[in-house]
Amino acid sequence: MNLHFVEDFYSKFSIPLAVQIVISIALIFLLAFLLTRLTKLLHLPNVTAYMFTGILIGPFVLNLIPSKIISEMSFISDVGLGIIGFSCGKFFDLKLIKDNGWKPLVISLIETCFTTAVIFLICLSFDLPMIACLILGVIAASTSASSTVMTVREYGCKGKFVNYMIEVIALNNVIVLFAFSILAGIVPVTLESGVNLHVWKDIFLPLVLNVAMLVVGFGIGILLAKVFISPTRTKDNRLILTVASMLVLVGLSGLCRAFDENISVSPLLSTMVLSATYKAFGQDEELFSQTENFCAPLLLLFFVLSGINLKLEYIPSIGVVGLVYFAVRFISKYSGLCLASLMTRTEKKIVLYGGPLLYPQAGVAVGLATIASQIFSSAGKDDIGNKVATIAIAVAVVFEIFGPALAKLSLQKADVIDTSKLVKGKIVMRSSSMFKDTETVLSPEVLKRRNQLKKIQRELDKANNYIHTKAYTNEDFNNQEEDY
Repeated sequence: MNLHFVEDFYSKFSIPLAVQIVISIALIFLLAFLLTRLTKLLHLPNVTAYMFTGILIGPFVLNLIPSKIISEMSFISDVGLGIIGFSCGKFFDLKLIKDNGWKPLVISLIETCFTTAVIFLICLSFDLPMIACLILGVIAASTSASSTVMTVREYGCKGKFVNYMIEVIALNNVIVLFAFSILAGIVPVTLESGVNLHVWKDIFLPLVLNVAMLVVGFGIGILLAKVFISPTRTKDNRLILTVASMLVLVGLSGLCRAFDENISVSPLLSTMVLSATYKAFGQDEELFSQTENFCAPLLLLFFVLSGINLKLEYIPSIGVVGLVYFAVRFISKYSGLCLASLMTRTEKKIVLYGGPLLYPQAGVAVGLATIASQIFSSAGKDDIGNKVATIAIAVAVVFEIFGPALAKLSLQKADVIDTSKLVKGKIVMRSSSMFKDTETVLSPEVLKRRNQLKKIQRELDKANNYIHTKAYTNEDFNNQEEDY
């Protein structure tokens, strides 16, 4: 079913393009919200609803969003990638890195390389180009840090096992993003016949640009933590400066294409460094929650647009490949972690139960698949790009559906969930991840303490707002003191 009544309506009544975009965005938000009500009943993450919303209103089903509107909103992809990178960076904790030493880095490196190598070899047997197999392997190695960490926090899990796995997942995404950035730069050379490989232009230049963006991200992170954001800065201004910093990095990543249109410098890495730097040197971790609340609608648009751009006609042709890709990733992620843990002689719990915590996939995988599709298309290989994106996104959605449940089972087996503190009666909490709604069970003491902290925060915000909006003297402030 491919309806055209929306485009015909816009054309017949000469609706301005700006109005069409506003109507389309409103339609996306409304339908995505309605589908989240359905997925919530099925205990599925919100990202699943967003992807299916895109498929439903896309050109292969209802065609409610004209192709011109989709192209005009293409910048949302870069912005969404920047937000995803910023969300991943907050999981870097210098204290954990210092306590755990070098082992998590080695474990993450071995597991990532093992998964990539296995997927690469399997995909080669399906007559895909070597570079496409490598990219699929790298995407398969990624893990949704937000989904796994949210599952850990939902059940109040703590201890060495949890700390190890959080650090492994964070480092895993750094390795994946860096490897993907290098591979993306050599895609045109490997696919276009008669094109010679230029070592500087095709290998070192993308590497230099990516390293340069990491340095810029670190520098902006320092400025954000030490100069731009101070304890006296209002919440609104902190949010404005943070979003501006992210957009600067997204824009600079796009400008890197000025060297060569085939060079890909993803904002994922630089915004991740920005976030990690602020976490290390900043004074207000509440900023991350504030930023996520602001950026949630943009991420919704990103995932819906990813669903719209999913080429459904390729699904029958990649059916076997997709099933094999899913099964091999399922096995290789677990096997890779077991192998790495045994080689580094880590505790037995990580060997036995750490693997399922690496299964969830969402933001990073979908983002990399979107970039891969664009890169292959720019090289004139739309069919390959569409196949790669369809395989990666479809499998990522499946893992995002079942991954959190497997992660919970793994945490139970590792005996890090303290069930003795659970009481009857659930409350619904707003998750720090936009990928799923979180239901958790809290004791009355915890609820009471949380309400007390919220009251204190409101009083501090009230005093802070007074300081920034009033011209006062010490005497004036003393007169107002009892109000606060």
